[in-house]
Amino acid sequence: MIQLKTLLTITVILLFSQLGNAQYMLKGTVQDVEGTPLTGAIVQLLSDGCNTITDLNGSFQIHYPEDTVFQIRISYTGFETITKQLKSPLEDRVFTFTLLSNPQTINIITVNENNLDNEQSQSQTLIYNQFIEKNNQGTLAKTLENIAGVNAINVGVGIAKPVIRGLSFNRIVVSSQGIKQEGQQWGGDHGLEMDQFDVDRIELVKGARSLQYGSDALGGSINVLPTRIPNRNSIKGSILGIYKSNNHHIGTSAYLGGNIKDIFFDGRFSYQDFGDYNVPTDSFVYNGFVLPIYNRILKNTAGKERNLKGSLGISKDWGIIRFTISHYHLQAGIFSGAMGIPRSYQLQEDGKPRNIDLPKQQVGHWKLSLNNDFSINEHSHIKLNIGYQHNTRKEYSYAHSHNRPVTDSSNIALELNLKTISLNGYFQHQFHKKWKVTHGLSAQYQQNQRSGFEFLIPDFQTIRTGMYHLANFSPNNRLQLSLGLRIDYAYNQTNKYDQAIYLSDGSISTETRVQAIQKHYFNYSAALGTNYQLLPKKWYLRANFSKSFRVPYPNELASNGVHHGNFRHELGNPNLKPEQGYQLDLSTDWQLKKFKGSFATYFNYFDDYIYLGPSSLFSPLPEAGQMYLYQQNDAIYTGFEFQWTYNPIPEFSIEQAYEYVWNINLQTNLSLPFTPPASILSTLRYEYPKLSIFEHIYAQLQYRYSFAQNDVDRNERTTPNYHLLNLGLGWKLRIKNQYIHFNIQVQNILDTAYLQHLSRYRLLNIPEQGRNFVVSLKIPFEVNTKNKKAK
Repeated sequence: MIQLKTLLTITVILLFSQLGNAQYMLKGTVQDVEGTPLTGAIVQLLSDGCNTITDLNGSFQIHYPEDTVFQIRISYTGFETITKQLKSPLEDRVFTFTLLSNPQTINIITVNENNLDNEQSQSQTLIYNQFIEKNNQGTLAKTLENIAGVNAINVGVGIAKPVIRGLSFNRIVVSSQGIKQEGQQWGGDHGLEMDQFDVDRIELVKGARSLQYGSDALGGSINVLPTRIPNRNSIKGSILGIYKSNNHHIGTSAYLGGNIKDIFFDGRFSYQDFGDYNVPTDSFVYNGFVLPIYNRILKNTAGKERNLKGSLGISKDWGIIRFTISHYHLQAGIFSGAMGIPRSYQLQEDGKPRNIDLPKQQVGHWKLSLNNDFSINEHSHIKLNIGYQHNTRKEYSYAHSHNRPVTDSSNIALELNLKTISLNGYFQHQFHKKWKVTHGLSAQYQQNQRSGFEFLIPDFQTIRTGMYHLANFSPNNRLQLSLGLRIDYAYNQTNKYDQAIYLSDGSISTETRVQAIQKHYFNYSAALGTNYQLLPKKWYLRANFSKSFRVPYPNELASNGVHHGNFRHELGNPNLKPEQGYQLDLSTDWQLKKFKGSFATYFNYFDDYIYLGPSSLFSPLPEAGQMYLYQQNDAIYTGFEFQWTYNPIPEFSIEQAYEYVWNINLQTNLSLPFTPPASILSTLRYEYPKLSIFEHIYAQLQYRYSFAQNDVDRNERTTPNYHLLNLGLGWKLRIKNQYIHFNIQVQNILDTAYLQHLSRYRLLNIPEQGRNFVVSLKIPFEVNTKNKKAK
């Protein structure tokens, strides 16, 4: 009891401590050569990674280290980035920094924040955690659907993976802690093993990223940036709670971080528990049979998620070293009518909406990373990331449901253990005012082992290595050219697998499901890009052409079994060749006083495009459903994204985002499977800065219209159009120098019954989640550990 009282006392002190304790503060303004303030310029402390943005007057404040020499970097879209070296203490000086015009930056559309500097020729989006908190959809992938060009493949409400411009699985890269995430991402029912509460910032790139990431990034990348380092001699943290009415979801996340004399640390623990969710229908249709959904509750769709992360590092003027360890754990039920042939008796309520019964999946993901970022001088730095991951996936089912003998009591139908060792790094140097070069390398080794009474893929090993060179050239202050070349080697080895067959006389026979395969691949990627400043600070044009490639993954070569999470039998093809991509991206963005917008279009030609397509065959295995075959044909992907924002008055904005993907299989003249439909997302948003103790008040109404998806592959189902209405409210309650953040959402206000084309439950004609009230509360705090007067 005494320990509990002590803990509560410490918590209260942390939550309501004054933030005005002594720290060194750098104050300044950022402007252009004409003296115009630059709103949204990024001011970054290179020694510890802390950063801030300038306000409407171009002003900023940022804590700096005491009694040392430190560097700051200031960047702004369309201007030259500057780096300055300063020595503390700075007394009470207010600095003025002037940036020269230079369109070296790419198109970056920042969600609810301001633009960042970058030096590429593709569209980027920078996403902050405030956006995720205000648009929480249960998983990170579903939350990102609010961005044009991004969709999600989902199984219920707790499992989802991202789609960029119609491409997913092993065609986009998701990275965190500087390491590419490896977790059996080839599976449609394999979600993203990430804690969305632990996302501080995301850099989203739509378009080929093969130069930086190699084979698997020809569709784009989602890079979860490291958590920002706390100010020196401070401790900060937050407590977040969330509740969702539809499935009585309860979640919380606690964060604590600090920086004591350049030694920094942070940690987070998150959990989410949710019950069976409600859908706006009483029945569904499977193969012509109408089956009931009792009380509109989708039985056995409950789940639990637990996440833990900790990091420790050092930050000096020479760079940053950070070690991070994290663990993700998910246990999620799969709708009782989704495995094998649905039967009415399996769908009856059990009176336990939070019970996770069979069938279900259990996922664990350990990740260890060591990140090093060394600043050699003002013009050069080296980055090196080393990582280890262990992904464990267990899919549970009743053996007798699939005519398999029970070999033990675990009911593990399929278990996959994937271990990955990764290394990547680069050296960047600006040897001339107009030239910047980057030399990089990457290497990865994987080993996968399977077990369970079902077979889908064999044991395998993979190796991926590559080296690349990038160069940026700015002949004048309005034009930038970029080019790059990458060379890769890849190796796949899959083992032979013999399936035991139990005969009626009690004897055991074997059947070879897949043969052993060994494949070596050599290939290259190249890119040429440019951007041009048509009107200073107002209108930019950009173009990027790239040649990319993708190596077949072992599941595409050697799968042969039931994938129950996707309700199908998947059959690989050992004769698949690497696919080659020739990709053109064009984009423009503009910003006027009250109106800003962007338009991006792309054209991708893929030679020997690999895809999993439905066939007219049904599996010879019991209750395995339709056969899906890995095939290879030439294909074209094209489409566009268009988004604009109009502010008739500073507090009120009207926004719209359009997205459209079109593709064609050049051999069949049909669309490729799993193509997201076109959609329009419209948002009305009102913000009010302050009302008594309430600050940063906002209200928004969102309306999404999704067009019907009638462009489908042979034997793939079409999906009708739908309308969706969402509401969002939020404010900050100020108590002394602390803020309490409130966010309220009403998702699917009209309780619309709609089918999501990329949902795995779409195959069963089951609509998505019904009306859902979401309430979240966040209490952040920060205290200083050293009592000195602010400078």
